[in-house]
Amino acid sequence: MFELMYQQMQIAFAERINKFIYTVRRIPVIGKCIPEELYARVSLKRVLAVLAAIRSVLGDMINKLLYFLAAICLGATVVYIFLDDGKNAFTGQSIMLFWIFFFMNFLLGSFVNSNICACDEKDYLLVGLLRIDAKKYFLLKIFKSQITQIIYYTVFMSVAQHIIFDESLMTVFLYMLGFAAFRFIGEAVRLFLNDRFGMPFTDKKLPGIFYNIYTVVMFFVAYGTFYLLIFLKYVLDIDGIVYPDIRIVATNPVFLILSVVLAVLSIRYIVNYQNYPLVAKRLAGFNTVMEQKAAVDALVKVNQNVEADDLSKKETGQKIFEEKEGYEYLNAIFFERHKKIFSRPRKLKTVISFIIMAASIVGLIVFKAGSTAKEFNSFANDMWNAMDRVMTIFVFLMYCITSGRSITRALFYNCDHSLMKYGYYRRPDAILKNFRIRLRFMLKGELPMVVVLCVGFVIDTIIIGKADQWVKLLSIIACIVLLSIFYSVVYLCMYYIFQPYTEGGKETGVGYSVCKGVIYVASYSCLQIDTLPQYFAAIIMVITVVGLVAGYVLAYFMAPKRFVLK
Repeated sequence: MFELMYQQMQIAFAERINKFIYTVRRIPVIGKCIPEELYARVSLKRVLAVLAAIRSVLGDMINKLLYFLAAICLGATVVYIFLDDGKNAFTGQSIMLFWIFFFMNFLLGSFVNSNICACDEKDYLLVGLLRIDAKKYFLLKIFKSQITQIIYYTVFMSVAQHIIFDESLMTVFLYMLGFAAFRFIGEAVRLFLNDRFGMPFTDKKLPGIFYNIYTVVMFFVAYGTFYLLIFLKYVLDIDGIVYPDIRIVATNPVFLILSVVLAVLSIRYIVNYQNYPLVAKRLAGFNTVMEQKAAVDALVKVNQNVEADDLSKKETGQKIFEEKEGYEYLNAIFFERHKKIFSRPRKLKTVISFIIMAASIVGLIVFKAGSTAKEFNSFANDMWNAMDRVMTIFVFLMYCITSGRSITRALFYNCDHSLMKYGYYRRPDAILKNFRIRLRFMLKGELPMVVVLCVGFVIDTIIIGKADQWVKLLSIIACIVLLSIFYSVVYLCMYYIFQPYTEGGKETGVGYSVCKGVIYVASYSCLQIDTLPQYFAAIIMVITVVGLVAGYVLAYFMAPKRFVLK
């Protein structure tokens, strides 16, 4: 087993090191100093392999930590800060942390994120081409992944609950024992579903429906329960509402014994499972790899067959392309032809924003009608003071929901990858013209959601009687508008400066990854701001304007050399 692990590490690290050397050799100035003979230097590769192993472990740990902070801790924090501590009937972020982790990781992650289903080209290389024993390979993959995840999350949960929230360490360990059991139960369930439905089974109509319903329900229970209880307690004025303590279930001896017994049976089922060669054929075989590549090709040609005839009819009956020429005409055809790619996320964000704003408006009206003037004024003051936190939350929220990444990806696979072969398309004037046209389109796509949010906040402000506080209201509106502009500009700039997409459907590039990481850290850090700067909106405005100008200039000078096929 350890020999197999060593072989996998050798192959994986050799591939990464070769990619690293290739990337370094593409860096201007520095790349010319790197000889091609480095690919053949075994001694150097051994040193780099050690560094790659350390980076792999640290990278995996950091990814798990970021998920834990964003999905678990951030979710509990956002929920917790909506009301002042004195008003909050659901005191204890520790309880919320346990609750969210239980439904997101025990029940959702264990049964949805299966290592068996997560096969890629590396699995095809090792199992399909190098003929590594499928059973040994998948057993090693399952146990290695699950054990590392259990260790990581146990450490994170212990630090968060014991050190920060002063929770009993024994309670945390008992809780995580149940988590460890559920990870192996989930893998066994997915293996069973492989025999029953075939994997991936989500493309089958009936199992796919249940799969999606299960995911939505788990998300709602994890994050929506608190808001439902807030509505019941403060709007409908129902007494005795408390936040449920999942520890009562997760650390119950009967629950733990049952979970451990099922986990032991699941591990036995996983070890004795005889159809791993069939699993390898289905998920890591040549046909599957070709299907994945075909999916990339389908992304390139998405909606092409469906909309080509429609487009030719529209060209004769509408004025959509009149008075357009050059790149304006090219982009108009592209955006019209593939409008379904862009309209769906735009409509989804707009509808969700409308539902949230409408719910807040209706909730305020109902609460105002059912409470005394003193109670409502007190609540209105608390809500208005919480608006400072809303602005910092919007920095991270707008980062999460921006369409910049999906739009630039669609631009590459559906348009630019064919035209990058021609020098005229990468001239500075052509790049800047396309940059302006596409930025204008991206901002138009964000406009419906921005309008809904701004109008919703204005109505909320009027209802709570704070319309005279127009400076703060304008600051909130300005933040929403500027942040939508900023993230659109950032992703478009990174696309032209780094061009991270490959013809094989992957993202690559050290600079692109670093920039994404910096933007994420900066956006997430805003959530940690306790006292909002007086001119927060002005700061965002300056950053947006400077980012737009800097990105425009960098695209002009760097894109002609870096906006190329990879």
